[in-house]
Amino acid sequence: MVLCLFYTKVGKYTSEEFYTAYEIFKAQGKPRIWTYFKDASINVGAITDEINTLLDFKKKLGGLGHFFTEYTSIDSLINKYRSQLDMILPEYESSSNSEPSDKAKETQDKIESEEIENTFNDELTVRLLKAITTHNRKAGDFLAANSDWADNSDLIKTAKRIISEDMWESLAAKFVN
Repeated sequence: MVLCLFYTKVGKYTSEEFYTAYEIFKAQGKPRIWTYFKDASINVGAITDEINTLLDFKKKLGGLGHFFTEYTSIDSLINKYRSQLDMILPEYESSSNSEPSDKAKETQDKIESEEIENTFNDELTVRLLKAITTHNRKAGDFLAANSDWADNSDLIKTAKRIISEDMWESLAAKFVN
């Protein structure tokens, strides 16, 4: 997944990263590219020629048929991202809706035949959840109320959502303010 956040300009490297991701998407159908533009007041004195990079980029996106989302505040951004993420999460949580590729089947067969236990995601979830409790009350409350959460698939999903929300809020705070 590629997330692009813009406010008053589009930098050269950011533009290149977008177009690289777009070319890969055209060829492979992934990564998903989500583009967000902040819709907020700008002081007239702060407007420079760099604003043209933003306007040109928006026009190019329209020409590509790429839709973007506008947001007005960090809360607006988080809510829009969360609702868009909720729409696609079922694709990733349930493998029964899609047929894996031949290469994916081959890899899965190899894993099953070697009886390799994949605990990386489970261990990562536990460590991340514990790590964010120092600054995330929701994570701390979750752990305090659910000591057996790692044994319950619904609670594991909740834990992962808490982690992703925390990550997104931290990321957005760095780029939005």
